[in-house]
Amino acid sequence: MELARLLVFLWIATTLVYLKLSSTEGRAHRHHHKRARSRHSNMGSPVYQSPAHPPPSTREPNDPDECENVFDVMTFGAIGDGSTDDTEAFRTAWKAACEVESGVLLAPADYTFTITSTIFSGPCKPGLVFQVDGVLMAPNGPDCWPENDSPRQWLIFYLLDNITLTGNGIIEGNGEEWWELPCKPHRGPNGTTLPGPCDSPALIRFFMSSNLVVISLRIQNSPQFHLKFEGCSGVLVDELSISSPALSPNTDGIHIANTKGVGIYNSMIANGDDCVSIGPGCAFVDIENITCEHSHGISIGSLGGHSSQACVSNITVRNAFIKNSDNGVRIKTWQGGTGSVAGITFEEIQMENVRNCIIIDQYYCFSKGCRNQTSAVYVSDVSYKNIKGTYDVRSPPMHFACSDAVPCTNITLSDVELLPSAGEMVDDPFCWNVYGSLQTFTIPPIKIAVYISTIRLALFGVLPLRVAIGKNGALCKRWNGNFFGFSQECSAHEWLVDFILGMIACRLDRIDKCGMKLSRILSRNQLINIGFDLCVSCSRLNRWMQLKKLKHPVLRDFYLSVPQEALLDVTSSLADYAQTSKGWNRIIIEKPFGFDAISSNQLTQSLLSKFEEKQIYRIDHLLGKNIIENITVLRFSNLVFEPLWCRAYIRSVQVILSEDWGMETRGRYFDQYGIIRDIVQSHILQTIALFAMEPPVSLEDEDIRNEKVKVLRSIRKLELGDVVLGQYKDSSMKKGEIYLNTLTPTFFAAALYIDNARWDGVPFMIKAGMGLIKHRVEIRIQFHNVPGNLYRECIGSSIDLATNELILRDVPDEAILVKVNNKIPGLGLQLDASELNLLYKEKYNEEIPDSYEHLLLDVLDGDNHLFMRSDEVAAAWDILTPVLNEVDKSNVAPEIYEFGGRGPTGAYYLGAKHGVRWADE
Repeated sequence: MELARLLVFLWIATTLVYLKLSSTEGRAHRHHHKRARSRHSNMGSPVYQSPAHPPPSTREPNDPDECENVFDVMTFGAIGDGSTDDTEAFRTAWKAACEVESGVLLAPADYTFTITSTIFSGPCKPGLVFQVDGVLMAPNGPDCWPENDSPRQWLIFYLLDNITLTGNGIIEGNGEEWWELPCKPHRGPNGTTLPGPCDSPALIRFFMSSNLVVISLRIQNSPQFHLKFEGCSGVLVDELSISSPALSPNTDGIHIANTKGVGIYNSMIANGDDCVSIGPGCAFVDIENITCEHSHGISIGSLGGHSSQACVSNITVRNAFIKNSDNGVRIKTWQGGTGSVAGITFEEIQMENVRNCIIIDQYYCFSKGCRNQTSAVYVSDVSYKNIKGTYDVRSPPMHFACSDAVPCTNITLSDVELLPSAGEMVDDPFCWNVYGSLQTFTIPPIKIAVYISTIRLALFGVLPLRVAIGKNGALCKRWNGNFFGFSQECSAHEWLVDFILGMIACRLDRIDKCGMKLSRILSRNQLINIGFDLCVSCSRLNRWMQLKKLKHPVLRDFYLSVPQEALLDVTSSLADYAQTSKGWNRIIIEKPFGFDAISSNQLTQSLLSKFEEKQIYRIDHLLGKNIIENITVLRFSNLVFEPLWCRAYIRSVQVILSEDWGMETRGRYFDQYGIIRDIVQSHILQTIALFAMEPPVSLEDEDIRNEKVKVLRSIRKLELGDVVLGQYKDSSMKKGEIYLNTLTPTFFAAALYIDNARWDGVPFMIKAGMGLIKHRVEIRIQFHNVPGNLYRECIGSSIDLATNELILRDVPDEAILVKVNNKIPGLGLQLDASELNLLYKEKYNEEIPDSYEHLLLDVLDGDNHLFMRSDEVAAAWDILTPVLNEVDKSNVAPEIYEFGGRGPTGAYYLGAKHGVRWADE
C-alpha cells in the first residue's frame, strides 16, 4: 500500500514541476486580460475542519496576465450571457490551444457560458490547461438538450496527455430536471423507492487519457456523475468542491473505472450518490483528506454485475470525514461475478451520523429477487484502522455480508469505535461468512471468524505420522493416543476417512495386515466441527478430549495450522479453555514467526504469557530433513572432519535451496511475506547455526540450542550490498505469480559472515529461490586449495574445479559426496576431480519418513532441539531486519529472471565479489 502512495506522489511531483516549467516556456501567443477574481468561498454546505496532516496544496490556477499562449474564448466569438450557445467558440479555442505547447483555454471570470455536449479530443501539445474562471453551464434539462447530442455525457476529454482542468469558477450541470427521470431504483419522497432506468449525462468525463490534473474547481448539480475517469492513468484531483442535493440520484462525486495511479486530495463532496466510487480495473488509488456529506460514502463497486470479471487492488482511503451519509466505506459486489478485491486500507476516518459505517455487501442487487449464485468476486486483505464516530441506528454500524460460496478473508479491524448518534443502545454488527482478525477490541464488539484449516494437516501430516507409529511396535508401546481434527470447515468425518484411505493406501502395501492396522488407527481419529466463538469451541474440544479416559498422564499437543493474524486468539483460547491439568500441554506453531524483529518480539511475549518456553514448538518442516541431522553426526562422530571444521581449512560454505516450481496456491501468503521471511529467517539460518556451532556439552536439547544461539548472535547484520533479490517471470501464468506484486522477491542470495574465532572471514553464501532450473537442496563446503600444490600443472586451468568439497545433498537423491582429486588411469600424469558418494537409496533400502513425521515424533518425545527457541528467533530477526527495513523503505525492485532459468545474474556477481564460485557455474 505504501508503494501505491509513493507512485502516486512521485507522479504528482513530476506533473507539477512540468506544469511550472511549461507555464513559462511556451511560444509567444499572448493575450492580456484583467486578473481573475478570487475563488468562490464555499459549496453551499457547512465547512468542516479538515483531518490532521493533509497533503500540501499544490498550486493555484494560472493568472492570465502571467501566462503566454492564452486563448480567451471571448476572442473566438463567445458571448458569455448565459443564454447564447457558445459551443462553437469553445471548440475553436480548443483547437488553437491544442496546437501549441502550454496552451491555456480560458473561460474568463464574470461571464456565464452555455455549451452543449462537446468532445475535446487529442492528441495535443503538452502542458495544455483548460481554465474556467467564470461559469460553464450545461443546457437546462432534457427539453433543452439538442436532439443530436449524446444524452449520456456533456464534456468529454478524449485521448489526451498532460492536461490540467482548473480555475476559480463554477461548472454548473443544471441537473434538477434530469433528477426527476427514473434512472435506476433510487430513493424517493417519504422513504419510497423509484424505479429505472434512463439516460442522463455525466457532467465531465476523461476517457483514455493520461497524466491528468483537475484542481481548484467548483462542480455542481450534475444530471448524473459529476466527474468520471475511464481508461486513464496518472490522475491528480485536488481542492475540488462538488455539490448536489441529497436526493439527486446517481450523482456520484468522482467515479473511476479501469484507471490506475490516482490521487484524490483536499476536496469537499456533498451529493446524492457515492462520494467517490471505484469501479473495476482500478489499482493504486490514494484518497486523502476529503469530506463527504449526505452521500453514499466511499464505495468500491459495484463489481461483477452480469457475471462479469472485476479486479480492484491497492486502494488507500485516509483522513476522511463522512457525515449524514447512507454508507461510510463500502465494498459492493454482485452475485455471479468473478475477480478479486485485495489490498484495501481504510484508516483515520471520522463518521458522523452515518448508516452502515463499514460495509461489505456481496449480495448487491437492485431488488430483493436476485438469486444466490455459486461464484462471486473474491474480497480479501481489507484493513480498517482508527475509524471512529457515530452511526444512524437504522442500520448496524458494521455489516459484513459475504458470499456463501466465496467468503471474505483476511479482514482486519483495529481501533474501530462507532457509537449511536443519539445515545441509543449499541447495535450488534452483522457478520456472515467473513474471516480475519481483530487487532484491538472494537466498539461495538465484533467476532470475525478465524479460519482454522487443520484438515490439510490431517491429510498430509498427522495421518502419515499415525501410520508410521502403527508400523513401529516400539512406538506403539511408548505412545498411545487419539487425534482430534479441529476445524471450521464443514466436512463430514466419513468423507475425511474415505479421503485419507485413498491417500495413504500406497504407503501400507508392504505392511502385514495393513487393513486391520489402518482401521484401528482411523477409529481413534475424531473430526470436530466448531463454530465461530473460539472460547466456546475450545471448551467443546476440551470436553471431547476428556471423554477419552487414559490410564497414564495426559499429553495434549495442539498443532496450529492457522493464519498468523489468528494465532494469538487461538493460542489464548486453547490456553484458557483446552489445557489439561493432569499432564503436559504443548503448542506447535508454523512459520513465519513474526514479520520483523518488533512483531516477532510481540508475538513471543504474547505466547510466553500463556505457555512456558518448553511448551512452545516452532515447526519448520525443512528442519526435519535428514540432511540437517547429518550435519552434526558427520562432524562430531568422524575424526576425519571435526579438525577441518574451521576457517583454517574451509574456504566457503554454500547453503542452496532451489525449487523448480512456482508459488501456485501459496501466492497470496507468499506475496505478504516473500522468500526472506518465509525460508531464510528460519530454515537457512538454523542450518547455518547447526553447521557452525561449537561442540555442545551434550546432545540434550538445551545444550544444542545454547550453541546455536551463540552462532546467530555472532552473525554480522546483513547489508543491502551483500544481497541479491529476484522475481521470476512466467509467461504461462500457471505458477501462482498472478498473486505477486512487483516487489515480492522469489529469489534471495546473500553473503553472511560469522564474527568469531572459528569462522572469521569465511563467507557463508545463501541461495534460495523459486522457479529455477532444478529442485536442489544441499550444503556445499569448499575447502582451501593445497598450499604449494605440487600437481598444479596437472589439474588444468581452473584451480576452483579441483578444490576439495564436501556436499550434503537432500534433493535430488539424498547423498553425502566428497570431491577429491585423483589420477586418471593410463600413461602420463593427469588429474581429475571425482566424487566419492554415499547414495542413500542404494545403501539403505528403506522408506525415508517425511520431514513432518520426523518432527512430530520429536514433539511426542519432547525433543525440541530442531525447534527454534525464543532467543534464536530474536537473533535471526536481528540479522535480517536491517536489510528488510531498507528493502521495504526504498521499495527495492527485485531483478527479473525467467522461470526455469538459473536465477538473477546479480547472484553470480555477488559470488565473484566474495571469491566464491556457485555450484551450478
